[in-house]
Amino acid sequence: MTKGEQCTIATLIMKKRIFKNKINLIFVFFLYAIVIALYACDSNNNSEFSTGIINELDQVSEESFELIGAPGILVGLYVPGVGTWERSIGVSNIETGEPMVFSVHTRIGSITKTFTTQIILMLLDRGLLSLDDPISMYIEGIPNGDSITIRNLGNMTSGLASYTFNPTFQSDLFSDPEEPWLPEELLQIGVADTNAGCPFKPIGLPPNCFQAGSSWFYSNTNTVILGLIIEKVTGQTYQETLKELVLDPLGLDETSHPIDNALPLPFTHGYTTQGSPDDSIQDSTSWSPTEAFAVGDIISTFGDLRRWARALGTGELLSDETRAERFKTANLPPLSPERNYAFGVGLTNGWWGHSGVIPGFNSLILYRTDIGATIVVIVNNDDVVLDGKRTGPVFVIANRIVDIAAREAPLGKVPDEVPWEDDSLDE
Repeated sequence: MTKGEQCTIATLIMKKRIFKNKINLIFVFFLYAIVIALYACDSNNNSEFSTGIINELDQVSEESFELIGAPGILVGLYVPGVGTWERSIGVSNIETGEPMVFSVHTRIGSITKTFTTQIILMLLDRGLLSLDDPISMYIEGIPNGDSITIRNLGNMTSGLASYTFNPTFQSDLFSDPEEPWLPEELLQIGVADTNAGCPFKPIGLPPNCFQAGSSWFYSNTNTVILGLIIEKVTGQTYQETLKELVLDPLGLDETSHPIDNALPLPFTHGYTTQGSPDDSIQDSTSWSPTEAFAVGDIISTFGDLRRWARALGTGELLSDETRAERFKTANLPPLSPERNYAFGVGLTNGWWGHSGVIPGFNSLILYRTDIGATIVVIVNNDDVVLDGKRTGPVFVIANRIVDIAAREAPLGKVPDEVPWEDDSLDE
């Protein structure tokens, strides 16, 4: 059991105030053990950061936990030579009260895109494809397939509709969320919406019609196509190539591409109001991840995400030339120099990373290449409404963590909105 896990368990025991009976010798020794566990957690976190910074990080994580109303959160900040801090709060299972611990497996949503684009870039290094290849070379029947390139798919400048915005898809998904989807089904929904004209967007947002490479639009259809291209080029399943090229070389032993609706033990349950007509909370743990093939279906752990954030941010496993391609930003509206998107990775005020949303789960990884800083956040619900606006719970936490960390190291702020936030399935 890690120190963070000890801290969580001890905190939960203290919060429940289960020791209301007459004090006896057993109680005294048990209480002493709890105090030692709490002290061990704090002293482990306080190895480098100042006591004041640790206290503030603890305080804002507690406040964020209460604000977002999530069952549980995991959060960590790691700045080489400055400090290491992590915190687990709440539960991974509402029914059993099991604490949220760092070893749990979780669905990582659109952080999956960073793995998919990593594979594409590694295939580029092997001479098996070019980022300037038209996608018609690999997949037939896609609108403008002769002018849309692999690069356009990776940096979200293809102009293709996102299948996740399609009302029929959403209705079908939520009416039977455990039913599997084929990647080709997802692709055809995005293709049909693109053929019909402008990509479907929620009411109140302007249409987004453009030729490939002339504007930016976050479309999950793009990454489904990349996943299919990977299978076409390698002659293997996406899962096999992911393990061979990325997971095994980096030692990401707790990360996997699911073959069914199950998660490896131990796992956190996911909780969502998506698809619920009365906004009641549903346990989405066993919902099929196939609705997000190569887009948002990968499973991982906190430790593996921390390792992956660094590998992603440094361009590990890539040649120097391909690493430069990875971080070449799109620089098209509505992006800006402060908030931009490259080949499957977002850039926000110096932080490279990606968020992930899939019903019931929300996660975020961030990395600062100049100082090697990493932030990881995992939450076991997928949205929160603050001031009348829906947002990802991970951003509520990360924004505050970065603000505090900036006092100890030259770290920039994470804006309230980021360009790589997944277009979740809200109706």
